[in-house]
Amino acid sequence: MRQKTTIWRISPLAFLVFLLFRPLYSFSVPSSTSNNHPSNNHRLHRTLLPSLPPPPLLSSTLSSLNLSPYTPTPLTSGFCNAVYLIHSPSKPPTVCKLFSPMAKKRGLNLGAVDKLSSDLKIGPNVLYVTNEIVVSEYVQGVTLEEKDVHGVNGRFGDGRELCCEVGGLISRFHNLKGREGVRERVKDSGGWKYSLERMASMVSENPSLESRVSLQPGTLRTEVSKIIQVLERTMEEENVVLCHGDLKPSNVMVSKTSDKKISAKLIDFELSGVGWRGFDLYKMFRTRGEGSVQNMKTFVESYLDCEGECKVELTELLVEEATLFEPVTWLEAGVFFLYAIGEGRDDLTNEEIVEWEKEMEELAKDRIGEYMRAVEGWEGRVEEWRKRVNEIKGRLN
Repeated sequence: MRQKTTIWRISPLAFLVFLLFRPLYSFSVPSSTSNNHPSNNHRLHRTLLPSLPPPPLLSSTLSSLNLSPYTPTPLTSGFCNAVYLIHSPSKPPTVCKLFSPMAKKRGLNLGAVDKLSSDLKIGPNVLYVTNEIVVSEYVQGVTLEEKDVHGVNGRFGDGRELCCEVGGLISRFHNLKGREGVRERVKDSGGWKYSLERMASMVSENPSLESRVSLQPGTLRTEVSKIIQVLERTMEEENVVLCHGDLKPSNVMVSKTSDKKISAKLIDFELSGVGWRGFDLYKMFRTRGEGSVQNMKTFVESYLDCEGECKVELTELLVEEATLFEPVTWLEAGVFFLYAIGEGRDDLTNEEIVEWEKEMEELAKDRIGEYMRAVEGWEGRVEEWRKRVNEIKGRLN
């Protein structure tokens, strides 16, 4: 049965606010440079948008923050949550995110890292947070795109200054794991590894899902298990950080300061938790388009913040470490799209569900195909990388 959807009555003032702020705060899915790539399907946003959340939760939360009366304007969403620009008379604009059932199933301790990042000035200033909803101050700026970090027809020239700023920001976030009290605050946050294992397990329980991508039931859970075992055997404590878990360019907000310097903040922490840093670093630079190796090195140099004779070697090793996570990022994405089909949608007509499932299936096939390509010979490459790391560490010590 199709779920009844509430329709908000938008005032002319609210519409004007939407037009003013829409280009500045976007939760869009990064597009590919290839016109035939499945991500470039313009129907995607419409069919992935979650249904509007129950008005009582939104209303009660904003009322408790003295933001009533208010006008909510739906913002472009990602795959899971509902996000609103909230305009209240005589109050600065805020952004309200309501976690979807899908987000709650694949994540743990939602909102915890949002608050931590807010307290440490790495993310937007959070005004209110629970495991259901996050209300934060509106951030002036733009969300990054692939072309920005690679400096290919991007908005930040060759992208070097941008990569330097973002590399430092990610380093500060990753190194929070070592700060006093932080591990206690995030210990119950699942992270991308927990999410991947949970999704793969749920996909394996529905044999029809893997058959959509011509796989035997249980194949993806087996692949996830093998990948995790190799990483657990070869990665060490120095490779473990507070991971963002979904560090694509569109989850970085960038603005210019009064002296024209770049300032960046992270957003969307649902998959954050303790994990291997390479997953974050590779996801930031993964592209099918024209990539910039130099920009990635600039990013890594800023991330490491080291000088001396070891700088070149350490930079090259970390770039290689990040690159080893390519198949993991593809596998995580492929599992997610099948998991989404399994979770289903109750806010679409039968015809719309058929169209939506076809899109999800197409994306799953594409990502799993990329995983199969990237994982060939992968375990040997990981082992060789570990040997080089040990040799260099032994020499430097």
